[in-house]
This record gives sequence, C-alpha cells and structure tokens, in this order.
Amino acid sequence: MAEEKKRESLFSEFISYFAYTFTPTILAITAMGIFNVTNLFVFNDGLSYTTIVQITVLTLILSVFVLLLFSENFTFKLRFFWRFCLLLLAVFFTTAVFIIVFNWFPINDLSSWLTFLLFSAICFIVVILWVLIKKRLESKKINSLLKNYKARHKRGNISEDNW
Repeated sequence: MAEEKKRESLFSEFISYFAYTFTPTILAITAMGIFNVTNLFVFNDGLSYTTIVQITVLTLILSVFVLLLFSENFTFKLRFFWRFCLLLLAVFFTTAVFIIVFNWFPINDLSSWLTFLLFSAICFIVVILWVLIKKRLESKKINSLLKNYKARHKRGNISEDNW
C-alpha cells in the first residue's frame, strides 16, 4: 500500500513538473515567434500539431530531469544551486538537440541562438525568483508555526501525552 501511494505521489509530482515546464515553454516559443526568430510557426498560422508534439516530448524529458534533481523521492546530497545548474545545463543541451534535429530555427543564425539564450535566461530568472519567494514564504510560515508551538508548549497548554 505504501509503495503504491509513493508511486501515485511520484506520478502526480511528475505531472506537476510537466505542467510547470510546458506552459513557460509554449510562452517562450510564442515570444520567439513574435520576434520572427523561429521556424516553428507554419505560415504564421500558429504552431502545427507536430511541433506541439515535439514540444510535449521535450517537456516530458525536461520534467524527468526536474523530477530526478528536485524530487524528495530521489534524494542525494547536492546544494540547490548545483541542482539548478545541472538543470540549466540539461535544459540548454536537450533543447539545443531538439532545435537542431527538428530545425526549429536556422542553425547557422547567431541572432536566433542569442535570442534563444536570452528567452531561456529570462524564463530561468523568473523560475528562480518564484522558487525563492515560495521558499521564503514557506520558511516564514514554518517559523511562525514553530514559534506558536513553543509558546503554547512553554505555557503548558499542550502536554506530552497529547502527542
């Protein structure tokens, strides 16, 4: 039963990572399309179904990286900064492979690559800020709960028998 629950938790965690990755990916690619950097848009009519499938496969791969690096199910001693650096490298290299294989934009065009790096960096900065703010808010909440617990425990409102 516990193993099944762990698998369900892992699956729901993977789906969350997929959703958190897919949405900004589509937004970044759309922004690149606005600046005419990418070949992903078919005749300026939007993304084709094959392109959406390619992006979905890329996002699934990136979600596996996120799951392996940040999930509590796969713990290993590595600071958040280094996990994030590994994720950054994985994202850049995996996305570069997809760009080359599926010809998402001209491979020999330096401005396209620079724009890709710029939009990727912007997305990563937004994610870092979001994670830092989330961690800070969680930390404040936990510290507040701990302070309340200590205050109640000190006054004797909670006995050891109730735990």
